[in-house]
Amino acid sequence: MMAFTMFAETKRFLFFQWNNATFKSSSSFGFYDKRKQIFMGTKKLRDDLNTQISIPLRWMFSYSQKDKKEYMIGKIEPYELPEEILQRENIDSEGNLVMIMIRLKDE
Repeated sequence: MMAFTMFAETKRFLFFQWNNATFKSSSSFGFYDKRKQIFMGTKKLRDDLNTQISIPLRWMFSYSQKDKKEYMIGKIEPYELPEEILQRENIDSEGNLVMIMIRLKDE
């Protein structure tokens, strides 16, 4: 049995996250490509518009639109970010969770 913990629909995709019913294993993340009509699973999103880093999807929790741009919103442990981002943004690698907004590519 699966317990879905997040759904988000974008212009092109339907994103979803689930755990097994006991919540004892790590969550899984998948998406449905509405254009190609196929389902795919993944553990990370690649931020190829800005930082070129891979973001673990276990921290994604929301979807938002602003000014006709689409974003996945979530949080990440600071130690999971590359050193250059920690330094540039003055983030303590052992500090609190960091909120992230990943802009999705335009169609």
